[in-house]
Amino acid sequence: DEIKDDIVYSSINDTIELYTTFIKEVNDYLKQ
Repeated sequence: DEIKDDIVYSSINDTIELYTTFIKEVNDYLKQ
């Protein structure tokens, strides 16, 4: 089951990264 957990964890990480990037973009856009 270790591998499964790794996959879930990495997909959660990817989602968080995407979300963070998105928030940054929105912030930059709003600052203009």
